[in-house]
Amino acid sequence: MRTPPVRGFGLILPLIGLALIGAAVIASKGDVSHMLAAVATRFDNPTSEVDANDFIPRTTTTSTDTGETGTSVREASLTVSAPNGGETLYSSNSTTIQWRAVGQTNPTSIALYKNDVFVTSINSNVQLEKSSSDTYSYSWTPKDSLAGSGYKIVVSAPKAVGGTLSDKSDGTFSIIAQDTSRPVCGLYRGGTDAKYLIASPNPPSSVENTDAACIAYCDASGPKAGDICIRGTNKIKVYEKLSPYPDLVASSVIPNTQKDIVVGSPVPLSTTVRNQGGAPAGVSNVQFQSATNATGSGAKVIGYGKVGKLVSGGAAEAILSYAFPQASSPTRYVRACADIGLLGGSVKESNEQNNCGAWSPIYVSTTSTTITVGNHDTSAVLTYVSSPRTSSYGTFTIKFDVTAVYGNAYIPRTIDTSTISAGHTPLATPGVTINANMGATSTGATITKVLTTTADVANATYYVVHEGDTETFIATVVINPNGTASSTANYQIGLDKVRFSKMNTSTSTLQTVDVDEWATGFHTDPINIPG
Repeated sequence: MRTPPVRGFGLILPLIGLALIGAAVIASKGDVSHMLAAVATRFDNPTSEVDANDFIPRTTTTSTDTGETGTSVREASLTVSAPNGGETLYSSNSTTIQWRAVGQTNPTSIALYKNDVFVTSINSNVQLEKSSSDTYSYSWTPKDSLAGSGYKIVVSAPKAVGGTLSDKSDGTFSIIAQDTSRPVCGLYRGGTDAKYLIASPNPPSSVENTDAACIAYCDASGPKAGDICIRGTNKIKVYEKLSPYPDLVASSVIPNTQKDIVVGSPVPLSTTVRNQGGAPAGVSNVQFQSATNATGSGAKVIGYGKVGKLVSGGAAEAILSYAFPQASSPTRYVRACADIGLLGGSVKESNEQNNCGAWSPIYVSTTSTTITVGNHDTSAVLTYVSSPRTSSYGTFTIKFDVTAVYGNAYIPRTIDTSTISAGHTPLATPGVTINANMGATSTGATITKVLTTTADVANATYYVVHEGDTETFIATVVINPNGTASSTANYQIGLDKVRFSKMNTSTSTLQTVDVDEWATGFHTDPINIPG
């Protein structure tokens, strides 16, 4: 690398000064300081670049083969790590919200959601110093009024280069309203004040009645060395010489698949089992459960997985292949419980009460789809009639492909709109349904529809797409607002549904494929039709 002449440096500095003064006119005091720091860094360390916001550091590397210099930039990201699902928080006790972020700037916003609905802002103006580890935290004490379950934390922050970063807890956590006074019976870690309480029968129960009952409760709560079991004001047991044990916990269940989950079709369900205890764990079983809601109502065992030996801090994946049966609701809830076999737990743990992960919702379609719908082409053309102007109309076409995946697919030879147009009674089970209300309401308009296809005619009711074949369907829709549906407005259409049957005898066997009409390729451009 050739060293540039020194004589040019005296000219560069005034230019940089002018640039900084100009920037100060349009930037805040903090921005100017940041720019100064960036410039200073560049002159102090010529082999390092600093981005204008200093949140996305750039590193300069030199190739040993070519001697060329290249620059790599870390992609901006934000990930919530705690609470991240399965935790139980206590009101009046401080908890730490943690996340990892690259490329964020101030202010950071932290909010609380319940069942994916906004509850309250925890802090909308968190000012953070840049972390060398990209890890950030915020201390929060939940209120008694928040007692309940189904909570998630959402952390958001502006990108340093524009845009917004945001993430939420993977699973839900619970908040328990806790009396800050010392309970009659409790297991404490690190002290005897209420803030050190890790387990107690709260609300009170009969387990508090005797010293023996309290000790049994503390023993079942997974004590560790140094923990104290207290009843009233008496230290009735100190676990000073307790040997370390493994502690197995399961993560939230993930549908480990890239295809839709449908009734009767096996799908792999996966969970990660982690040993967070201080000793290794032997081979253990994982129990998978299904329920009807997020609280675990009607929970039943749906199968088992297995994980091998785990060192302290180790983790492994357990997978169950399961076919969901028909149910009244398409939303199911599943969870995994570590170290629960056919006869119960097989690993002696420091805590036997935290084996299960959070209940995770999974949407299971009631339709066993045997066709795929692909986009092809769209068009929209205005026919303008000057007198009367209300005779102007738009002609819209959508071409799409249907592929029969499993067996022949029989598609009704009918087309309809999901809109109630002038003088029209909607069909009950059209083969193709079009949404004609995507731009402006077409209620009261005159709408005509025609369906053509390259598919064979099976009979008077159905077209047929033979197994493995792909056929093109063309939906042509003409819309005339008539001056009654709306004033002059933009109209467009989209493909809404395609229905098919595995048989060519009865429409009662029809299955429906819902199409995202707003997706690219499944809707026309809008055109302005005089009303």
